[in-house]
Amino acid sequence: MPRTPVESNNTAVDTRIRHRSAPTPRAEAENVPKCLPISPEEVLAGVRDLPAMPNVVIKIMRMTSKGEATSPKELSGIIAQDPNFSARILKMANSAYYGLPRSVSTLSDAVLMLGNHSIRNIAMLAATKDTLRQKVDGYELRPGELWRHSLMCALASQLLAEQTFYHDKEVAFVGGLLHDVGKLVLGPYIHERLPSIRKRIDSEGCSFVEAERAVLGFDHAEIGGRIALHWNLPSVLVSAISLHHNPVQKECVSPLVALVYLGNLICFSITDSNAIGSFSSEINKQCMEVLHLKEKHLSTVILSLQ
Repeated sequence: MPRTPVESNNTAVDTRIRHRSAPTPRAEAENVPKCLPISPEEVLAGVRDLPAMPNVVIKIMRMTSKGEATSPKELSGIIAQDPNFSARILKMANSAYYGLPRSVSTLSDAVLMLGNHSIRNIAMLAATKDTLRQKVDGYELRPGELWRHSLMCALASQLLAEQTFYHDKEVAFVGGLLHDVGKLVLGPYIHERLPSIRKRIDSEGCSFVEAERAVLGFDHAEIGGRIALHWNLPSVLVSAISLHHNPVQKECVSPLVALVYLGNLICFSITDSNAIGSFSSEINKQCMEVLHLKEKHLSTVILSLQ
């Protein structure tokens, strides 16, 4: 994971994240090819090319999102319905990241030692890892880059949830992990329209996502939310994914949306020094206020991620 020095405890992130590729030269931008308009429905036809979310994961999400007590035996019984998936979960549970005092050989032991919500995170990681590792040409993401950013955002969102005592830090992890899933489907359409997007960035000084929205009429966040619906994920996750660039709706911000939004900005502050700026924007202040966050909390998260 890249390391970026934190200049002070007041380090913060600018909401207007710039795309890191070089601007299109003026002469080239003037000859931008015309592309036919597309609708979100046309783009979403590409969802069929994504692996379906395993039924086991959907069941785990439902069981652990109800707020009702679920025994390790019940949860491990659901996971055991898919032997291959069970093996992947056990492998991840025994990884160094979770730091178990001893290795676990059964699903019941894994659930008992890690807890239902951690098992939910592991299940989601196991289900999406290969998909998120793909190359995404339209966004100029090499193999593995989307996965690294997604995992980083998942950790940032979870750490922010811990700082704010949010009641379900694991769902914040899942929201961060899946926030950019729309890029997988939208990538080919973006690739065809990159000259138009770069021209708008160059001429208006806007962010990549603002240019994306202006050129297409929608953005990867909206498509990601629709993918989450297609996967039958809980509505709170659909909102966190679809609003991670536009968190304020009807002058309100959902805490989970704010966590994923700020987690994403923190990731950019670590990987791109140009993204470090002021947290004085009204959107950022509103997200921080709803979470009762101070800039010192953001610096703590940044240091933890590095």
